[in-house]
Amino acid sequence: MDIGVIGLGVMGENLIENILSRGYTVGIYNRTAHKTHTFIKRLGTEAARGFESLHEMVSSLKSPRVILIMVKAGEAIDQFMKTLLEQIEPKDVVIDGGNSNYHDTVRRCALYEGKCLFIGCGISGGEEGARNGPSIMPGGHADGWPVVSELLQSISAIGVNNKPCCNWIGASGSGHLVKTVHNGIEYAEMQILSDFYQIFRGELQPDKIRSIFESWRSEGSNGFLIDAAVDILQKKENGQHIIDLIVDKSEQKGTGKWTAIESINENVCAPVIVEAVNARILSGKKSERVLSSGILPSGADVAESILDVITIDDMRKGFMLCRAISYIQGLNLIKTISDQNTWNISLKLLCEVWSNGCIIRSDFLKTLSRISESEVLFSSAEFIEIASEGIAPLRQIVARAVQMGISIPCITSALSHYDALRTKESSGNMIQALRDYFGAHTLQLSGSSEYMHITWK
Repeated sequence: MDIGVIGLGVMGENLIENILSRGYTVGIYNRTAHKTHTFIKRLGTEAARGFESLHEMVSSLKSPRVILIMVKAGEAIDQFMKTLLEQIEPKDVVIDGGNSNYHDTVRRCALYEGKCLFIGCGISGGEEGARNGPSIMPGGHADGWPVVSELLQSISAIGVNNKPCCNWIGASGSGHLVKTVHNGIEYAEMQILSDFYQIFRGELQPDKIRSIFESWRSEGSNGFLIDAAVDILQKKENGQHIIDLIVDKSEQKGTGKWTAIESINENVCAPVIVEAVNARILSGKKSERVLSSGILPSGADVAESILDVITIDDMRKGFMLCRAISYIQGLNLIKTISDQNTWNISLKLLCEVWSNGCIIRSDFLKTLSRISESEVLFSSAEFIEIASEGIAPLRQIVARAVQMGISIPCITSALSHYDALRTKESSGNMIQALRDYFGAHTLQLSGSSEYMHITWK
C-alpha cells in the first residue's frame, strides 16, 4: 500500500477516494470495523484494502511508510501516535490532517523528533474539496515533505498560475497555524456576508438578495462563500425559501475562537474575526434575544430606506473593503507568530495555496498576494486603492444601519479598525493616565523616554 489512512469521517472518506483517483493504493483503518467493511465494499476496488488491526495496516505499507490520520483533533491523535510509535521508524511520515490546535502540533513535533517525521497538515475545502481537490497546508518536520509532496500535490486543487494549492508552509506547527487563521478569516467573511444579508432582508425577499449577490460576483467580488450564499438563497422547499425556515442560532467548532484568542494573546488587532466569533455566541442565545427584542428601547429612525440612499454597487465596494480588512488582520496574525517562531512563512505562497480548493478562495487572493509583499500590509498600494473606493460607502452603510437599529457587528468593526489605523493621536493617553491614577502603573510624558508616576491629588 502507498499510504495508510486512519479515520473514516466525511473528510477521511473523501480524501481516500481522491487519493485512489490519482492511482495510489490505500490501506484503511477505522476503529469501527463494520464501517471499514461497508466503505471498502462501496469503493469496489482492489486498490483499497481495509484492516481490522492498525498493526496489520501499518505492516502493509511500503517503506518509508506514509500514514494520514483523519480523526477528531485532541487526545485521539496522541492515542494513535502512541500506538504507531511502537511500530513505525524514524524515516516514516505521519500526517495529522485534522483541525488540530497548532500548539498541539508544536508539542508533537518536538515530542516525535527522531521517532518519525511528523507533519501537521491543514486541509480546507469541506467534503467536496476533499474529494475533488482541497487546499492543503503541510508543516512540521521538513524531511517528511520530499516523501509526501508528490502525493499531496496530486490530490490538491489547481490554483493561480496553474500551480497546486499545496506547498510546504514551514516548520513545527506552521501548517495548522495557517489553517486555524484561514478558519478565522472564514468566520469573518461569513459574518460580513450575513451582515449585508441582514441589511437587505429587512426590505427585500431572498430572490432579490440573491440577484444582488450574483451581480457582485460578476463585478470582481466573487468567491466560494458568495457563490454559496447565492445557492442558499435560491433553494426552496414547497414554495418556501429554505433560508427563512432555518433557526437563527449559528454554531461553531472552535477554530475561529482559537484565532480570536491567538490574536489577543499575541497583541495583534483582529477585531473583525473576534466580532465574528461574538456574533455566533450571541446568535445562539435565542431566548435572550427574543426577550430583549420586546423590552429594550431601540431609538431607531426607520423613516428612510437604506437602499434609497446607498446604491447596490456602493454596497459591494463596502463589502470589498470589509473583506480586505478581515483578511489582512488574519495575515498580520500569521506573520507575527511566524516571526516569533522563525518559521519564515511566505504570505505570498500562502495566498497561492488558498487560491483554490479552500472555503475562502476568491479572485481577491490575487490582490492579497500583492498586498502580502508590503512591509506594512494596511499601507500597501493595493489596499489603499480598495479603501479609496470603499470607505465612503462603508461609512454610509454603518451610519444608516446604526440609525435603523440593524446589528452589523463585523461591518461596524471593520470601519472602527480602519479609523483607528488613521488616528494619529489616540485616546491611549487617557488610558495611561487612568492606569497611573488608580494603580500607579507609571506613564511616559511627551519628549521623555523615562516612565514616571504622577501624584494626581
